[in-house]
Amino acid sequence: MNLPIVIALAAAASVPKVPMSYVVIDAVTAGEGQRKPERIAFCSEKSNCIHVPVNRYIFPIKPGTYELDHIDFFGSKSEVVRVEIGAGGIIDIEGPIVFPDGFLHMDAAENTIHYVGVLRVFKRGFKVHIDINNDGELIKNACSKKPELFSDFPVRFEASLDPNKEYRYRCHSVE
Repeated sequence: MNLPIVIALAAAASVPKVPMSYVVIDAVTAGEGQRKPERIAFCSEKSNCIHVPVNRYIFPIKPGTYELDHIDFFGSKSEVVRVEIGAGGIIDIEGPIVFPDGFLHMDAAENTIHYVGVLRVFKRGFKVHIDINNDGELIKNACSKKPELFSDFPVRFEASLDPNKEYRYRCHSVE
């Protein structure tokens, strides 16, 4: 009678863990009345994208090579509108904002946290501008959500001059 239970437990114990990476990213728009970002897409191929919800702070992804591809906005139409970042287009276009090829490349290594920062989308005149804000608030928020990940895994700062260099980041509790 007990034999099937023992076999089931042994089989469950031998299931390997799926290797994971984590990305720390968010997106905001500057200015009143602008559409709000909904999710940020990293693509390994144009048809193979991971959509990271905004305000999530830290999100699991499979290890692999990715390009920052586009930002979807609440209420966006499904057709893609390509704009040159900083060189044309307006922020209240109807589709998602699509990044130029090579804007941000990420080699998501197994058991590593990949910190990108906050993508700030804003309009200056008729041009769309996007910058990456690394003021530290995003990583603090990610630490408050998942401190155990920061204890276990190194961090790579993807928008830095050396995105493959790994650091240890200690989460501090504030009381």
